[in-house]
Amino acid sequence: MPSLDPTTPSPSAPRRIVRRSVPPAAATPGQNYDRARDLPRLVTLWPEEIADISPAARLRLVAKLLSQLRRERQRGLAGHWTYDLARHRQLLIAYQAEKKAAVRVCTGELASSSHGVRPMGLTPERRSQRFVAPGRASPPAQTNPGAPQ
Repeated sequence: MPSLDPTTPSPSAPRRIVRRSVPPAAATPGQNYDRARDLPRLVTLWPEEIADISPAARLRLVAKLLSQLRRERQRGLAGHWTYDLARHRQLLIAYQAEKKAAVRVCTGELASSSHGVRPMGLTPERRSQRFVAPGRASPPAQTNPGAPQ
């Protein structure tokens, strides 16, 4: 006997097949990112700029992607008719991948340099010390004219 409950499907009713609109490979950010394929669609670049993988070029590219990402975000917040969610998502994936690569390249360069320079040029011990001007034995005393003595 068939059920009278309208929420339960009858055995003779056709089953609906639900398909994902996003393939599983693209669902994880960064894994399906290809620099040569995706960057020309997102940012106006010359082929030489895409092929350049030097640290300076990577940092310029990250800055350009960040600028494009901000513009796209502003379009979305304003409700502009040219806003494209797919473009926004692709810009975010490209930005994250390029930023990660730039950090990896820049920190690798610092670690492999023969000078032993740390980021910011300071060691942790020197960061805690105050700057002493050349020719002075100690830092100048702090005076606050408005403070009671």
